[in-house]
Amino acid sequence: ARTERGLLSRLWLSLTGLWRRPAGPPPPPSPNLPPAHGEAALAGGVKGEQEVAAALDSALDDGWVLVKGYRNRRGEIDYLLLGPGGLFAVEVKYVNGTFRITRDRWRYVKYDNYGNPVEEGTVQDRGGRPPNVQLTEPLAALEEFLAKRGQPVRMQPVVLLNHPKARIDRCAADTGVLVLTSTAQLVRLALGTQAGISGSQLAEIERLVERDHRFHAAGRRG
Repeated sequence: ARTERGLLSRLWLSLTGLWRRPAGPPPPPSPNLPPAHGEAALAGGVKGEQEVAAALDSALDDGWVLVKGYRNRRGEIDYLLLGPGGLFAVEVKYVNGTFRITRDRWRYVKYDNYGNPVEEGTVQDRGGRPPNVQLTEPLAALEEFLAKRGQPVRMQPVVLLNHPKARIDRCAADTGVLVLTSTAQLVRLALGTQAGISGSQLAEIERLVERDHRFHAAGRRG
């Protein structure tokens, strides 16, 4: 049944159902970017997330599942990438800038074509959390939920800075996440990891993730 539904599985957690290998582009996601970035940044966030989905769709086979927009009481995760090779939680930030990253602050400077600084800022969500905390807090809650239901797994947290001009000047070792600067790096990471997760375990994790998301979605509607 999994094979019949296409190559790269997509569980679109707008909860319209389990949908795989769409004929057209995916619906626009709901980006979680700081308001100060404005509408242009929101559009960039959509573009960055769509690029990730398209790249993974073309690179991975039908053993993988891509979960978009999972949410629990601690926040939202842009993508959960689940497959026989490994489990990954991915936060996408489409920001043009050179980054200096610490555990508590992600600062960036944007340069023009002549190397002059023209903009600087801090990447954080509406609650003031830097991307590493924005990702690891809901991920910890998800892992706790899975462990209590017989799936004590760990997912690799990844913050993806996939703007073509994104660069890292400095990144502290204690951020608690893997920071990548291209979607191609994420693809290589997925293909190069060999966790050996069975199909039955993957299906159970997928089922539990959807169940947990539905629970929190129902609570928000209530």
